[in-house]
Formats: sequence, C-alpha cells, structure tokens
Amino acid sequence: MQEKAQVFALEDNAAVRSRLTHSLEVAHIGRYLTQEVLEKAKDSNLKRIGIKNDDDAEAATTIVEVACMLHDIGNPPFGHFGEKVIRHWFENNKKEFQKPLMSGSVDTNKELEFTKLYQDFSQFDGNPQGFRIVSKLQWNHDENGLNLTASQLASLLKYDCSPEGIDCKAPSKKKAGYFFSDEHVIASVWDRLKMKHIRHPLSYLMEAADDLAYCLSDIEDGLEKGLLTGLNIYNELASSGSSIIKEISKELSYTNSIKENKLHDLQTFLKIRTKVINSLVSILSDRFIDNIPSIIKNSTSSLVELSYESKEVLSVFRTLANRHLYNSRAVRENEIIANRVITGLLDAFKPLLICDKDRFNDIRSLNSEDKKGNSISVEQALYKQFSSKYIRVYDSDTNNESNRDITPCVREWMARAHLIIDQISGMTDGHALKRFRLICSP
Repeated sequence: MQEKAQVFALEDNAAVRSRLTHSLEVAHIGRYLTQEVLEKAKDSNLKRIGIKNDDDAEAATTIVEVACMLHDIGNPPFGHFGEKVIRHWFENNKKEFQKPLMSGSVDTNKELEFTKLYQDFSQFDGNPQGFRIVSKLQWNHDENGLNLTASQLASLLKYDCSPEGIDCKAPSKKKAGYFFSDEHVIASVWDRLKMKHIRHPLSYLMEAADDLAYCLSDIEDGLEKGLLTGLNIYNELASSGSSIIKEISKELSYTNSIKENKLHDLQTFLKIRTKVINSLVSILSDRFIDNIPSIIKNSTSSLVELSYESKEVLSVFRTLANRHLYNSRAVRENEIIANRVITGLLDAFKPLLICDKDRFNDIRSLNSEDKKGNSISVEQALYKQFSSKYIRVYDSDTNNESNRDITPCVREWMARAHLIIDQISGMTDGHALKRFRLICSP
C-alpha cells in the first residue's frame, strides 16, 4: 500500500500520504477509540458485544486495529478513481462477454446467472476486493488466505451485502462488502460466530476511525502540496457554527496566528488536527456505547452520522477538501493517467475473457496452438503475468462445491474475470504504469 495513492497518485514527496501511511493513522485512531469505549462502558454493555473479561477487551482492541490496517487493502491502482474505471470498462463490455457464453442459444437461466454474477465487476469496489485478498488471495498454506479469525474477518465488513443486495437507502448496503463469488466465505464466518448476516459491532469503530483520519489527513496533504493555505482553512472555520471548532480556534488563537502570520500553516493545522481527533474520539465513543442495542441489530447509521457534533466538524474539512483538493489540477491530471493505464491493461487482457473455456485451457497448456490450430502465443504471454497464488484461487473458485448450482461455463468465466481483476487491482500505481508501458506501448 506504500505506493498506492491516498489522494495524490504517483507522488514522489514522502511527506504526502500513501494508502499505507493513511492506514497506519486509521489503526492508531481505531485503537484509541476502542480503548475509550472499553474505559467508559459498563460491563453489562460490553458483554452484549461479547467482551466479558480483560482478555476479550485486549482482543477487541487488536481486532479493530487490524481491521483499520486492512480496510483499504483492496483498493486498485489510483484509488477510488481506479474503481470507477474498472466498473465503466465492464459495463461497456458486458454484451461482448455474454454472447459467447450463450453459444447462440436462448438460455434464460444462464443469462440470469451471468447478469447476477457480472455485478461483481460492474459494481466493483475495493471493499469486497479487500475481503477477497485476506480471505483467499494471500494463499500461503491453504485456500483461507491469511487465515484470520472469524471475528477479524467479520469486523472488516463495513457493508453486509453482495453487489446484488446494494440499497442506497440502507447504511450497511450502500456498497458491496463482498463479491458473490466469495459469499460462501462470509456465510461460514457468520455461522461460526452465530451471527445474523449483518455487520459486526466492532466494524463501526473501524469505520469511525477511517472517517476521522481521511477528512483531516487530506487537508494536511493539501497544505504540504500548496493547494490550500492556512487562510483558506481559517475562512472555513470562521464560517462554521460548530461549538467544537470555535473552542479549538479560540484555544489555539488561530485567528491571530493567521492574521499575524506567526505560525506556519502546517504547524498550526497539526495542533487543530490533534484537538479535533481528541474531541471526536470522546464523542464517538459515547455514541457507540449509547447505541449498542441498535448496533447489535445493525439498525443504525455510522457513528459519525449518529453524532451531530462530529458530522458538523468533519463537514468543514470535507468542504475544504472538495473545494481545494479533489477537483485540483494535480488530481485531475492523475485521473487522466489512471484512466489510460487501467483501461489499457484491461484491454490488453481482454483476449483472455472473450475466448471460451476450451481455448483458455489450451492457453494454460504448453502448446503453441489451440485445438483448432490457431496461435495462442500472445494469450500465453499474458497468462504468464498472473501470480501463482491467484491462479490457485482461480482453480479453487472454478471447482468450488458451494457454487455447484451455477452453470459450469458461467462459473468458470467469472473465476477467470476475477483472476484478471485480482492481478490488476493488486498492482501499485507505479507498477501499473510500468506494466502498461510494457504491455500496451507500441
């Protein structure tokens, strides 16, 4: 994650955050927030979420910290914009991929299966890809990936549905939390924990830590890159009605610091950032404790949404980021590069998706031609790009007993599409650019 963008892709300034430094910050806040909950909550409340003793409390703290470290591990090159490019590419190519699977015949069941499973790609997101990485793709000893505990896997899910279940009106279903192809994995996790098929309570703490971290760290990176100034921040804070913002500004004499230009913008903002985190961690830990009954039932929003004060404070920094960072020339130029690189890589691997299963099996062999006598050397060169771990997952998914009700050719094609996305989404920004130049340059 060190060479994957948080906001600014292909960044050579080490002071600007990558996904790794962001994740470390989220993990720190997540641990801090969990410890606040444990210190404040009564034993009766903690028992309701499975924390019965000191060992459970330490385990819960570690689970949240690890979930925070892993929360962005599934992001493709170039972050959220990379997700959009992948979704757009699959939306545009759906008919071309569907046609050979139908084999010229009308098969309603097969068509429905394809449409359902295809949403893994047309609704692609880093959240389910991250779950896939830790539960499958890091295949070291067996098909269980990193072999994380059931509680750890459950706590990673901010969303509790597959792409088919997306519902923008339901907080936990705004996006997919896992792919259809990995549904059996999370189902076994929920069964082992004797949970309903909903979010784990500790995932709310992970989500809150992320909300706190990215709002503030993005502003700090913007200051580092000169995309906004202390005066920009002062003007936004001055217009805020938040009592927390006013108190922090007063305490730090932020008004005078800006007007008299006595303090460096970054130095001043770091003090603001620390004060905001400390204030909101206290508030959000209270919101978690107060809403444990609703959290257990998964009938509530995020902790930030439950706290008007927190929402009001973070909206100030989100407004600043939207105005000065996310639409800046630096970000938009990188999006042009991202679109070209990811689209180019997907186009390059496309021959492996438009062929049928028999030809793909020939490609995997050492033969230079398929059974019809056609050359397959180019496709074989592309196939050699894949990680051996990802190929093992492809074989496992193709033969998975839990998906036996899916037509074999559809099941195999979906596993093949995941193989390609696993390879591309696992690349860093710089490596994706390097692969693009190698594979796609004339």
